[in-house]
Amino acid sequence: MDGKKVKTCESACNHGNSPPPHTGTRRYRERRRKLLFLSLLFAVASLIPLSAQSARGGGRSGAVQPPAATSRAVLVRGTIPVSGLDFFPTNALPAYEGEYRFRNDSIRIWFTREVLFFSSEWAPRRYGELPGFESTSGSRRIFAFREAGGYYLIIDFPENAAWISSFITVFRARFDFFLQSAKSDAEISFPAIIEVPS
Repeated sequence: MDGKKVKTCESACNHGNSPPPHTGTRRYRERRRKLLFLSLLFAVASLIPLSAQSARGGGRSGAVQPPAATSRAVLVRGTIPVSGLDFFPTNALPAYEGEYRFRNDSIRIWFTREVLFFSSEWAPRRYGELPGFESTSGSRRIFAFREAGGYYLIIDFPENAAWISSFITVFRARFDFFLQSAKSDAEISFPAIIEVPS
């Protein structure tokens, strides 16, 4: 008698409070399929804008761009410590000198930490956004300017050098890197190669 009551209670509990095991498993699988389907749908939807963007930009970013045309200025002499700067009254100012060969022209450069004073032979001149002073010597120009670090650079170049602004821009960036890497002025070195945009 007690056994029958227990069996009847278990049956009532199963039917009234929770689904049979096979029913719960089926619902779980259906729910899992729906979640998986929604996840895949979301993933595909998120890829569509990227694909469209790639298709639109493929012509620009995907194409191989030709390298920018440049010419090389090669350091053929220096970096040499010197005493005395050309183009200034007799002096013994310490400096470093170098010479570049660019195409068929030569470019001479000096670096000094000494304060320079410019006479009336020097006229204010600006190359791009860089202000300085310029003088002439025969068929050559000498451009001197002070950098933010407190030092001066003096560049001697042919008067018809249409490329000098590009050379100065690249040289300044390269030399500043070398200067920052030097532990002392004794380790200062001009860049071996300057790639000048044509």
